[in-house]
Amino acid sequence: MKFIDFLKVITKWRKILYFNIIFLTLLSIILAFTLPKSYLATASFIPTTSFVLPSTHLELYSYIGIRPTPSRFGEVISIGDIFASFLNEEKVKKRVIEKTDLMEKEKIKDLKKAFEWLKEHVKVKTNPEGIISISVSTKDKNFSCDIANAYIEALQEVTEELYYSYTKWKAKFLEEAMLEAKNRVIKIADSLANLKKKYNIFIIDREYTSTYGIYSDLKKQEIETEIELKTILTYSPPDNPQVQKLKEKLSNIRNKIKELENPSKPLGFGGVLGSPIQKLPDVYSLLLRTETEYKAMEGVFSYLSQEYEKAKVEATTKLNIINVLSRADPLLVERFPKKGIIILMGIFISTIFGILLCFYFEFLENIEKMEGFSEIRKLLREFKKDLKFKKRED
Repeated sequence: MKFIDFLKVITKWRKILYFNIIFLTLLSIILAFTLPKSYLATASFIPTTSFVLPSTHLELYSYIGIRPTPSRFGEVISIGDIFASFLNEEKVKKRVIEKTDLMEKEKIKDLKKAFEWLKEHVKVKTNPEGIISISVSTKDKNFSCDIANAYIEALQEVTEELYYSYTKWKAKFLEEAMLEAKNRVIKIADSLANLKKKYNIFIIDREYTSTYGIYSDLKKQEIETEIELKTILTYSPPDNPQVQKLKEKLSNIRNKIKELENPSKPLGFGGVLGSPIQKLPDVYSLLLRTETEYKAMEGVFSYLSQEYEKAKVEATTKLNIINVLSRADPLLVERFPKKGIIILMGIFISTIFGILLCFYFEFLENIEKMEGFSEIRKLLREFKKDLKFKKRED
């Protein structure tokens, strides 16, 4: 069909086209103004770089009581995933409900239903860069903004409270462990001095020093790992991946110590060590064990002192846990449905549909002039006879 023929058909049936466009456009205008309105407000933030420490992720993750899903049991747990999960915790949701008077405004009497309302109207997303966005859709643009901003405020408040509570507890725990280690160092030092004085031994032969050095390091690692494991188990569930790693590490250290202490088995340290501990003369063995324990506890005391000082600083330093990238603003709220788009879609669809109607009526008008139309009519009559015969049989 040539373009001029196309125009002739449209011109011939233009009234149908005009009616269709006017009718469907009016219908789209009515829909645009009568469909329920909803306003989408979005706020976004990112965890501060000063807070991005893998050990802190795991410790805070466990402390705040969020149970990781199996997919998060890998080597690294994203800080973005932790905060995105935390936004769905009851501690944060309760504070959001209080800040926005949600139950009163939405006439909700049950807290559980308020949580369901938030689940339906609030979406949390984390992009690959670690930026977390909170999108809220309600019938009131100001209310949407209030909820989105309340989530950020509640998250900041609750995480700060929990973090400082945790750091204070950690500082207290390390202080007690440090004092206990200090007392043990003093006690072992006195015991070591008495042994040296009793047996008149003040210098250990060099042939035993390699065994002593590595054995001492292993004992120190064993005590430090035990303390770290005990610390985490105080606030963390046993299935925490960090707990499992520390248990495995502690088991390996103890196996090496047993190997070193057992004279019946060959040493598994590449031939670096001298004789196993039990092959040493009794006096040297006792002296080495005592001095090893002393050096190990001395190292543990030093380690705990450093950790305690760090914990004291953490417990008193103002920490900005999240950086707010954008707050929800009523002027930037997206409105749904978009009136202009609905009206334009109505005009477009009505135009296409009107053109199709024009060609349909043109086809109906010229169908009798088509070749073979009489034969088609005969065939249709035969079908009608068959149908009538079938009805009589029924």
